[in-house]
Amino acid sequence: MCLTKRSAREALGKDALKSGVNEYLAIACQLIYENYVVPEGESFYRPFLDVLPPVEEVNPAFTWSDDDLAFLNGSPVVAATVSMQMKLRWDYDALLGQEGVGLCDRFPERFPREYFTFENWQWAFTSLFSRAIRLRSMVNGETLAMVPYADLINHSPYSGAYIDARIRTTASMSR
Repeated sequence: MCLTKRSAREALGKDALKSGVNEYLAIACQLIYENYVVPEGESFYRPFLDVLPPVEEVNPAFTWSDDDLAFLNGSPVVAATVSMQMKLRWDYDALLGQEGVGLCDRFPERFPREYFTFENWQWAFTSLFSRAIRLRSMVNGETLAMVPYADLINHSPYSGAYIDARIRTTASMSR
């Protein structure tokens, strides 16, 4: 039920999203695909996608204009934000937009350019940065995931709580 690198590779193809793809990039692609490409009513994730806020509601600094960032001149936030803006643009161009080699050109049926826009990329990362969590697993270590509705759980940034993704068996529960 979670959006993970694995679910993204299954949805969009392991030929497109190779095993070495960064998990943030893979999930961002799946978010765009499920929200914009999959026909209305056919995405398993539609109810979850419908509650994700638009970029304007979250208003992350990496979407701010230079004029807006100018209000923070002198703060280290400006350099961090500009760095994030450049990284998002670079990742988008390298993975999706690069002429002839990007996924939009190589797999246009799965990555249609009209939906895999930089604006939708920013929406996907706004969702990821504000809602993704790390799942711990005894088998696979940690994985980044968008867990429908778990992202609505109220939390403290100082909390040591985490979601445990281990499979519970009857034997392990009786210990």
